[in-house]
Amino acid sequence: MKIIIDAGHGGKDNGGGTNKYFKEKDMTLKISLYQYKRFKELGIDVELTRDKDIYLPKNERTKKVKNSNADICISNHINNALNKNAKGAEVIHSIYSDGKLANMILDELVNAGATKRRVFCKSLPYNPKKDYYYMHRETGKVQTVIVEYGFASNEEDTKKILNHWKDYAEAVIRAVCRYIDYDYKTGTPILGEPKVTLEQMEIWAKNRGATDKFISAAKVYYKYGKLTGIRPDILYCQAAKETAFGNFGGAVTEDMNNFAGIKIKNPTGDKKSDHETFPTLDDGVRGHFNHMCAYVGISPIGQPHDRYYVVKSLSWAGTIKFVEELGGKWCPNKNYGYSILNDYYKDLLNTDIEEHYKNLYYNLLNDYQMLKKDYIKIKKVLSDIKLMVENIE
Repeated sequence: MKIIIDAGHGGKDNGGGTNKYFKEKDMTLKISLYQYKRFKELGIDVELTRDKDIYLPKNERTKKVKNSNADICISNHINNALNKNAKGAEVIHSIYSDGKLANMILDELVNAGATKRRVFCKSLPYNPKKDYYYMHRETGKVQTVIVEYGFASNEEDTKKILNHWKDYAEAVIRAVCRYIDYDYKTGTPILGEPKVTLEQMEIWAKNRGATDKFISAAKVYYKYGKLTGIRPDILYCQAAKETAFGNFGGAVTEDMNNFAGIKIKNPTGDKKSDHETFPTLDDGVRGHFNHMCAYVGISPIGQPHDRYYVVKSLSWAGTIKFVEELGGKWCPNKNYGYSILNDYYKDLLNTDIEEHYKNLYYNLLNDYQMLKKDYIKIKKVLSDIKLMVENIE
């Protein structure tokens, strides 16, 4: 299996996805060089169409791809549009492809924090049997996908690309490895910096119907994230899954401050008494982080609970690095980690703070206008009453 990576544009061609923060040709080269290095590390045969800032005419570029004998070509690009509201990642495949790889790439990009736009293919308007895009038409038998990581014309996309280009590059690698059924020993890291702000976490929780206590817990998750190096956004999503956003409903109840479903040292079943109780919200969140410390192999904060030592004694303790690995270990369900990512984390990453405040502004404006109408009505009634009183006198 061989991959060829095409860094879009280059040299005198800056690329349309250029703005005041970056040139498309530079960003695509940065992404491509990172992917080249990572594929090499994984032991996958890989090649680049360009490894420096040079101009490649389109026929020379496609000739390189065609002659590479590669199975897959990843052509990296940044989008642009006159409509500044247009945003999100999109992946374009050939009309002769089933789109499976393209869909895997988009899914992984969304998991990495990109806004989802679309997967599509397009034929020439005058010849429906030919691909619209030159990269698809002229690369022969090489399965070529064009990856647009976002819109340079959109401020939100631009910030995401600047801050998370490496995550996006890794997402494409992960998708390719999944597609070719290659053992990819990485995933979504549990350790590291959060990909969202505290404010995003709070707004996301509120939008999902969380309790006031669960929303207030976001600050505590952020605090212990800084103290331990464990990502608070990941553990907050796990807590959302375990507690139904603080609404609980199972054996564990809100007063137990157990946000991760942690059991006692020697449980006999799945009753309330089989689960840990923490005296305060802060203790409960700290307990969650301490429990994860046993999984990832770092020191706990303060005195850990009894169950921590049970996990610590297991043969795989301290080896878990990725969310995807939690399945079958944190709980029996092998899809547990994927559920945290797909059902919770993906939504958190796409929480738009600006949109939240825009809606809040319009709601307040609407309330104000309603109150103003009521005020005018009341003022008129009072005026009529005053007039009636004056006439009586």
